[in-house]
Amino acid sequence: MKKSGWRRQEERTARLYGGRRQPGSGAHWSRKGDVVTPELLIENKWRGNNQITLKGVDLAKNCDEATAEGKIPAFAIELADRRYVLFTEEDVLEHFVDRLGAPRVAGQE
Repeated sequence: MKKSGWRRQEERTARLYGGRRQPGSGAHWSRKGDVVTPELLIENKWRGNNQITLKGVDLAKNCDEATAEGKIPAFAIELADRRYVLFTEEDVLEHFVDRLGAPRVAGQE
């Protein structure tokens, strides 16, 4: 039996980020995120075509759940065979820009 696209995406995300899938995450309130790693709580969104609906309430829920677990929230999005990862600006600045030592210019925030 062929696996669905969303399931393949979750398995791939877990493998790439060193995490584990949360089976039934969409059906059980106690299972937060689709993939959990030591640092990330990842919500996956998959569509085989070129369009996806991403709601503010979904982003806020992921952020709230990740914060409660002491993790960084992330969305792994796959559209028409292209993959993207969405983080909050605050997390990008803290975990990527600051770690790389890139200077911040005053007034450009």
